[in-house]
Amino acid sequence: SDVCSSDLFAFDRRDSSRRMSFAKLVQDAYERRVDLGARGFFATPGVDYNRDTARGTPYRYYTCGAAVAEVRIDRFTGEMRIERADLLMDLGRLINPAIDRGQVVGGFIQGAGWVTTEALIHGPDGTLWTDSATTYKIPHVTDVPAIFKVDFLGGPLDPEVVCWGNKAVGEPPLLLGLSVWAAVKQALACAAPGRRPALDLPATGEEILRRLTEAAAPLGPGVDGHFNGQHLPATPSNSTAVV
Repeated sequence: SDVCSSDLFAFDRRDSSRRMSFAKLVQDAYERRVDLGARGFFATPGVDYNRDTARGTPYRYYTCGAAVAEVRIDRFTGEMRIERADLLMDLGRLINPAIDRGQVVGGFIQGAGWVTTEALIHGPDGTLWTDSATTYKIPHVTDVPAIFKVDFLGGPLDPEVVCWGNKAVGEPPLLLGLSVWAAVKQALACAAPGRRPALDLPATGEEILRRLTEAAAPLGPGVDGHFNGQHLPATPSNSTAVV
């Protein structure tokens, strides 16, 4: 292009005396119905995955991470609270650490809601009942653990990462929310030693209470594990899980 911009001014590359403020340029373009936007598409090189044979290279690189979550469940009500979460992500070279950290934190909390509170409930006729903000429970600011630590792996620049060494981040930390579900299941196992508790997704308060009620029932013939059949005390249970 022959139009350049510098210090909030636009000028003609061929004749620098022809210049105007950037604001004036945008105004003139708007009045003349000239679109200043642009769109582009990028084809990642080196991707040659064959879906029919399941062979090849589906991605240029992988975004990896690990999470440790600690939860507390109330044995009387089934209420669950995330006490602590520790995340470690490999995002390559951080261009803007604040943005990457925000993506990791937000993705993890969204994933935690996905596996604990966001239940799709349908009526007898198939109508979705949880169709609004009053019935579909997304994570709230109070659901963020009091102790929440995020760190990133360092290392040499990876030549396979094409965007200045910075890996994509968004969905990978969302999947680390599974550590919260695993911690809830481990807490249920602690509440009923010797049993292998079932736990559906999402692990809502109702689901947790249902599994606690099952754990309080005496074991029948042929059921693995051992439990004395007494009611569980209404005290919290802590558990930690690593994903």
